Amino acid sequence: MVKNVWQFDLFDFFSYIAPGAVAISLAYPLFPEDVVEGLGTVDGTALALALALGAYVVGHFAQEGSDWLNRVSKQSFEERQEKRGETEAAGVPGETTGEGADEGETSDLEAREADEKKPDRPWFSYERTFDEIANSGAKDQVQVAFFERAPEVLGVDLDEVGSHEGETTTAADRRDQLTTLFHTSKAYLLTRTDGGSGRMEKFQTLHELFHSLVSVFLLFGVVYLVWAVALGLGGLARGSTLGANGVWFLVAGVVLFVFASVSYRLARYYRANQSKVLITEFYTEVLLADRSDEHGRAESGAGANGQ
Repeated sequence: MVKNVWQFDLFDFFSYIAPGAVAISLAYPLFPEDVVEGLGTVDGTALALALALGAYVVGHFAQEGSDWLNRVSKQSFEERQEKRGETEAAGVPGETTGEGADEGETSDLEAREADEKKPDRPWFSYERTFDEIANSGAKDQVQVAFFERAPEVLGVDLDEVGSHEGETTTAADRRDQLTTLFHTSKAYLLTRTDGGSGRMEKFQTLHELFHSLVSVFLLFGVVYLVWAVALGLGGLARGSTLGANGVWFLVAGVVLFVFASVSYRLARYYRANQSKVLITEFYTEVLLADRSDEHGRAESGAGANGQ
């Protein structure tokens, strides 16, 4: 049976309609007065349907904007890593590690080496927790079992699972492999049963909501600040100061940047929870079930041999 493509659920609402509605609400103060008056004459039902459809479309653009920020962050990060590798290969001049090294120079070198040991990641990456668990030496039993067996179950070639950078893979390759494992595990878990994974879907929905809101708040924060500057310049041209309207846009622009930062942190928080729930549920729903099946087959085989 083919699912109705026009059937909306909570994921569509929180991922697209809600961010789109926020974007339209933020754009409303920028509408010309004649447009606002014209909207007041439109039938309420027709206006509500138009706004819902518009919010759905705008929400897709908002999500694409946040995805673009993610791609730009990743590309910039990889370029920095490549330049850093070239610098390290060429050697950093001025470092002194011999006995005659100054104490200040030695401490700076140690601090720099300590920083280099920390795995760098793109600032807009949401797979941080999953990556950190995979590269952690202090995994619990569930996490160890997941990273040992899930790649084999899913057919993901995850080389050197226990280290951040293996002998045959670069750090960038390993991040790509972990990202593939994350999305493959999620897809496998969601499609394994008809009901899917409720907890994981909840965290994914909340992540998508705040993920889309990041670009919405950033965009209108910039627009509001530019609008406040334009109103201030217009006031100066008329020999007056920045009016109440300009002050409102100025304050609102700053507040929107704060909202963007909060949305970014919440998106990371819910993706982190999704990563932890994914590992736990994959272990309980798949790995333990497979182990029980193997144990049951082994017992039935032993019984048959005994007969």
